[in-house]
Amino acid sequence: MRHAQARTATITLHHLSGRWRAFGLAGLRERAESRARAEAESALADYRAQLESLVATRTEELRQRERDLQAILDNVPALIGYWDRDLRNRFANQAYHDWLGIPAGGMHGMHKREALGPMRYERVRAAVDTALHGEPGLIENEFPHADGSC
Repeated sequence: MRHAQARTATITLHHLSGRWRAFGLAGLRERAESRARAEAESALADYRAQLESLVATRTEELRQRERDLQAILDNVPALIGYWDRDLRNRFANQAYHDWLGIPAGGMHGMHKREALGPMRYERVRAAVDTALHGEPGLIENEFPHADGSC
């Protein structure tokens, strides 16, 4: 295996003071590599700062869109909700919360049986099972509000 050998050269320069001085060029490559590394690290830091700023901006835009969508869906006079495959609530509009008598945000993560109550859940269970098997289904039921009114 060959190893690179460090070479040194001496260059003589004339100073304005009229004296000749000798300077070695040993380490010139190391200084150049160090300077290149510092420039690359600086460019990387700049890029990281730009990326973090972009992520923060995009995150705020997404949060605003989520707030806008929530406001729109909260004003639709219909029950709009999403339940995952484990029957945990992922989303419910204000009409859903009002109908079940659950404070806004209080339904998130709640199991469908807990949110609907045992009687309502049993009435929709067959349709829920059908949906969980990937088949289309339709439910038509009349459920009273949490306070008993229709």
